Amino acid sequence: MKFKEAHSGSKALKNFLSKFPIQWKSDVINYGDTKMRYLFVDNNSTRNIVLIPGFNSNIILYLTFITCIKKFNIYVFELPGYGKSKISDVSIVESMDFYAEKCERLIKDLKITNLHIIGHSMGGYIASLLSNRLKTKHKLLLVSPVTPFVFNLRNASDAMFLFMTSSEEIKRTRELSYFQTPKKIPLIENLVFQAIAKNNCKKIGFNLALLLLTLSDSYNGNMEKTYKKINVDTWLFWGIQDGIVFYSNSAWLSKCIPKFQQLTSFNNSGHNPMAELPYEFAEKLENLFNDAK
Repeated sequence: MKFKEAHSGSKALKNFLSKFPIQWKSDVINYGDTKMRYLFVDNNSTRNIVLIPGFNSNIILYLTFITCIKKFNIYVFELPGYGKSKISDVSIVESMDFYAEKCERLIKDLKITNLHIIGHSMGGYIASLLSNRLKTKHKLLLVSPVTPFVFNLRNASDAMFLFMTSSEEIKRTRELSYFQTPKKIPLIENLVFQAIAKNNCKKIGFNLALLLLTLSDSYNGNMEKTYKKINVDTWLFWGIQDGIVFYSNSAWLSKCIPKFQQLTSFNNSGHNPMAELPYEFAEKLENLFNDAK
C-alpha cells in the first residue's frame, strides 16, 4: 500500500533546518513490517525530549517549534504510515499499542536516556501508552490529547460514515453522536467492529483504519484506563480555542491522571500550539521541565 508523502521528504527537511545553526540528523530504521523515521536535534544536552506527533502528521509540522528548543536534545518519531515511516500492511495494526511498542523499541535502539515524552493529539494517547510501557524514569507532557469525548463531536462522527453501507447504520450513528458521554453510547463499539469486518483493514485507507482503532479504544474503555494507569508526573498543554479536542476536555483529563501536575493554557491557539505559538510553547516547555524535579 502506498501512502502520500507530500512535504515530508528529506529535501524539505534539509532545506528548512539548514537555515538554523543547529546540529541535526534524520534517519529511517527498518523493522521489517515497518520503517520508522526520526529526527534528532543535538543541543549538546544530557537531557532529551521525545515527541510523538498527532493524527495525520509528520515531522515537518513541528519543525519551527523544534528549532526553538535550546536546553534539551529533541527526537521526533514519525509514526508508521506517515511521511517517510512505512507500514507493510495496515492489517498488522491490531491495536493502538502497536505504535507505542514501535516507539519503545526505537527509544531502546537509539539508546535514549534521561528523557521526557511529549505527545500531541492522538500522539498524546500513544505517548500515554508508551509511558505505561517504559520502565525508565521519565516525565510526560500531553498536548491537546485525544479523549473519549472528542468522538461525540458531529464532525468526528461524520468520519465513520465512510465505513457505513446502510442508511440505518448512518442514522444510528448520527443519533448517537449527540450524546455527551461515552457511557451512553453502547452501540458505537459494535458499529466500529462491524465496519472493520465489512471493509477489511487491508482494503481501507490507513488514516481511516487508525481512526477506527482510536474510536474503538474511546468507547471500549481502553483510552480511559490508559490515562488512569499513568504513573509518572504528567502535565497538560492546551489551546483554549481548540476546535478538535475542546479545551473543556482538560478538566476531565486532569482528574483522570493520577499524577497530574499542572495545566498550561494558550489563549491564542487552537489544536496545535506547538505550530501556532512555537516560541511561547518552547519557552513554557523548557521552564516546566527545568523546574520539574
